[in-house]
Formats: sequence, C-alpha cells, structure tokens
Amino acid sequence: MKLFNALALIVASCIVSVSVHAEYPVVRIGGTGGSVAMMRILANAYQAAYPARRVEVVPSLGSNGGMQALASKKIDLAISAMQLNKSAQAINATSIEYARTPYMITTHPGIKLDNISSQQLANILNGKTKAWENGQRLRLIMRPLDDSDTHFLRSIDPAVNAAVNATKSRKGMIIAPTDQDSANFLVSTPGAFGVTTVAQNKAEKRGLAAVKLNGIEPSVENIESGVYRHYKSLSIVTWPEPGEAVQHFIDYIRSESGTQLLKDHGHMVLTKKPTEKNI
Repeated sequence: MKLFNALALIVASCIVSVSVHAEYPVVRIGGTGGSVAMMRILANAYQAAYPARRVEVVPSLGSNGGMQALASKKIDLAISAMQLNKSAQAINATSIEYARTPYMITTHPGIKLDNISSQQLANILNGKTKAWENGQRLRLIMRPLDDSDTHFLRSIDPAVNAAVNATKSRKGMIIAPTDQDSANFLVSTPGAFGVTTVAQNKAEKRGLAAVKLNGIEPSVENIESGVYRHYKSLSIVTWPEPGEAVQHFIDYIRSESGTQLLKDHGHMVLTKKPTEKNI
C-alpha cells in the first residue's frame, strides 16, 4: 500500500509538472542581429526566474526579417533597430522603444587607435588612407548601404556621408551581411576597421576597443547626457494584442531585473511611458 501511494505521488507530480510546462506556450523572439546575444541573456535569466516558461531566440533574422517573421506568425516578438516596415504596418504592429546603445567605431585588437576625426574617417572610407601608421594594410569592414550601421556613418557629417557614397565603387572591401558577420571579421581580420555597438560588443564578449570619435567616447553616459549623439535605437515589436506569455516576457525585459541586465551590457534603458500607442 505504501509503495502504491508513493508511485501515485510520483505519477501525480509528473502530471503536475507536465501540465505546468504545457500551460505556457514557448515565446519565439528574433530580429536585429546585434541584440541576439542580449536576448539570450535575458531569456536565460527569465527562465531561471520562471522555470515553467520558455523563450526561444531565433538567430540571423535582422530587423526587417524579424518583422516579416512576426507578421507571418513564425515568431511572437521582434526586436528592431528600424521603423516599422510594410509587413509590421500591415498587421498594425505595436512598437515600443526600450533601449539605446552607442554605435562604436572599432578596429582589430592588433591595431591601437584611441581617437579618429571625421576627416580621418572619411579618408578611410573613400580609400585615401590604405594603411595604418605601422604600415599594416587597412581592411575596411562595411555593412550594406541600407543598414543602420551605415546610416550611422552617414550621420556623422557631410564629408563622411560623401565618403560612404564613394564606397559603392571601391574594390577589396569586406561586406558583412549581418551584425555577427561584422563582429567576426573585426575580430579575425588583421588590420580590420569597422562599426559595431557597445551592447553587442559586451553581450557577445568580443573584447573590441571603442575608438573615440572627434575626441568623444561612445558610452552610455555620453548618449544619456547628449554629448555623444550616435546610438542604435532598439524596439520591441508585437501584434496589437500579444498574448499573456509574450506580454509576461516583455514585462520581464522592462522589470528591474531585466533593466539591470540591459544596463550591465551597454544599454541606456528607456523607462516605460504612461501610454504607448501603435506606431
């Protein structure tokens, strides 16, 4: 009888365990590549706090791809570094900016560069500067011309914008399709020069050094104060009524625990507005 009771308790506990896990659907999230590692960090902490809930981070979608996947219901939540595209607008998606992270110019770890001026940057982009001071070949790592990282370069000043246009006809550059590709090239290519963000560098533990732009360090403190004005805006994009499981994870991202994790990994966190409308 005792053995029967013990077995009954074990079976009952298994049923309860299965039913608890089955109660909440898996939340699938994807989008801009630079936030994939951060979302995994948040998902792991979330699942540790709420063992019955599950979050799956889908890699290599990009902002546009993430919103398209959201619209086709392949994922439940998109992280975007751009405005709502046609796919998101078609479903009347809701976009909430939750954080900003500084863009940072950087080099392969073997290159020691503390500061760069706008003109020096323009000379690198247009090909006038082909080598580092030690004679090593400079390898320019560029993102596609319509990527937000390239828009950051364009925003620095007119001379840099013109130099970006000049890259269209340049040969020998390395074009990195994704944020991860860009970071991989920067780490692995001797003489490399390119762009990433403080958040991606920290979350992925790349160990890349930030280069000051016109004497200003790309830091969270400097974008908070307005001294450094170049940052990537990050938004949570969902269906108008995302559902309890999705909303629960969004609430965690914006909770004290989620906010601290974001701050620890190079994000300026935006506080929740009293009212947030569809964009």
